[in-house]
Amino acid sequence: LVTGVQTCALPIWIIQFGTRFDVSKKMLIVDDDPPILAFLAEIGKYCGYDVETTDSSFELVKRIVETRPDFIILDIVMPKFDGIEVLREMSAEEVEARIVLISGFDPDLLNRARSLARSWQLNVVDVMEKPLSKEVVITCIETAEQAPQIQTKWKEPGSDQ
Repeated sequence: LVTGVQTCALPIWIIQFGTRFDVSKKMLIVDDDPPILAFLAEIGKYCGYDVETTDSSFELVKRIVETRPDFIILDIVMPKFDGIEVLREMSAEEVEARIVLISGFDPDLLNRARSLARSWQLNVVDVMEKPLSKEVVITCIETAEQAPQIQTKWKEPGSDQ
């Protein structure tokens, strides 16, 4: 068991109706609030993801590069955690996952972080403000899955690659 990684039991609405897809996609959720981690993990599983959660920024980017999640939900404001710096490191590692930023603070902070991350060629597909609702999170994930994958690697001028 990795320190800071949590698992959660499936809620009754998932047990009754099952997941919506085959679990073959990976999701990483980063938040310092255990109930929010559990809530988002349940919804991620419902949407067909193999979900991993963490409440720690310790070696987060290294872990992202090693596990190569398809989808990342990242709380950008956590104790001892600079979400902007993590986004910068993710850009340096050319992380290609779809990213949703969340925060319970100023919505302008989320929008500025999204703009900055996109300027670094990260695939930030949406932002969500806390408090979160089940319907909003599911819609966000579904919409993000349909969004075109942005090109995250720089092309050389005149190259066809």
